[in-house]
Amino acid sequence: MLSMSEISSNPFLRETETWVDRSGNEHALKDMTEKYLRHVLGFLESIEDALFAAEIEEAATEQLVAVFEPWRYPDAHRSVDFPTARLWLHSTPLVKAITGLLGN
Repeated sequence: MLSMSEISSNPFLRETETWVDRSGNEHALKDMTEKYLRHVLGFLESIEDALFAAEIEEAATEQLVAVFEPWRYPDAHRSVDFPTARLWLHSTPLVKAITGLLGN
């Protein structure tokens, strides 16, 4: 299981062309097999609650900083408006790219 510090900020979820595995190897999504894409999607779905919690925490922190230290995040108006972790996860660029390649 990943710790919150390992999943906070979730920069890999913003990817649309690559996946970096646990060993640090980068894989082009378009070159990955259907089985591997499904494995990655399944992995992300297995930790979606933790990823979603980290995203909510980060958004809340940015909103607080925007109120008390507005010079740090002058454009901080991010919110997480999704009723479930699954809907949020499937709205991320990485999962959209994977499901697009899978034809879902």
